[in-house]
Amino acid sequence: MARGNEQGVAEGQVKFTRLNYFVSVPQVRDMAQLNTDLRQRCAEDQQRRLRGQAELLAEDQKAFVPLPATPFDACRKFSTTANSLSLVRFDGNNYSVPVRWVRHPIVAKGYFDRVVLCDDGSEVARHARSWEDEQVCFEPLHYLALLETKPGALDHARPLAGWTLPECFLLLRRRLEAERDGDGTREYIKVLRLLEKHPLPKLRAAVEQALPVGPPRATPSPSSFIRGKTGGSRCSHWTGIPTCGMSAWPRPIWLPTGNWWEVWHEQTSLRAPAGAST
Repeated sequence: MARGNEQGVAEGQVKFTRLNYFVSVPQVRDMAQLNTDLRQRCAEDQQRRLRGQAELLAEDQKAFVPLPATPFDACRKFSTTANSLSLVRFDGNNYSVPVRWVRHPIVAKGYFDRVVLCDDGSEVARHARSWEDEQVCFEPLHYLALLETKPGALDHARPLAGWTLPECFLLLRRRLEAERDGDGTREYIKVLRLLEKHPLPKLRAAVEQALPVGPPRATPSPSSFIRGKTGGSRCSHWTGIPTCGMSAWPRPIWLPTGNWWEVWHEQTSLRAPAGAST
């Protein structure tokens, strides 16, 4: 506003917007739909003509300054430290970060719909924002690295309470615990940690493909176990898989941590040779 007497005009526009766009209360799915609807209503209102004021917007636009190079980050920032439970307090609620950031300085950025936790400018965790009081928002993946060192706590870990996984993961756990004396739970946690890098649907597909195959009869070294990656080795390591050249069978892909459940099959147009049993 260039002059004080223009304040009434601005307040009148606010009143017009509230009465026309927010009464009655808009019925929308989420904030994204609300913003889209408001933008459309504002665009439509630009076509409205007031007597004697048809060119005011064009005149105002000539006086506009350029937008800043960095978009405005519409959030509230708060500097804090992750506690010993790998939790960060923001606006009365606790949000988890990966355990490697315990007792590290964290900057919490609170948006209307989410809380983003950052360390040295890099995002380390993201949660849906809770508008209730004294809530704890856990992300199970943040605690798997710790549980890998203490696998006996897997069934009692509070951050994992209510975490629902597909049925194939439960079957995988039972099989690992039955076949790997004393170390099956830790191996299962290693499978879950793949979710840190891969989406659940992709890992689920890999587990479902690996379960009917089963682990190798005798666990080989990772280097010998991945010879099929070159395309020239044979499939004799696998129970129930015919011995055949890998060029005629979906090629296994070895993921870094070196266990049987990490063989993911590429989907190719090739098929097993005629007469081969599966």
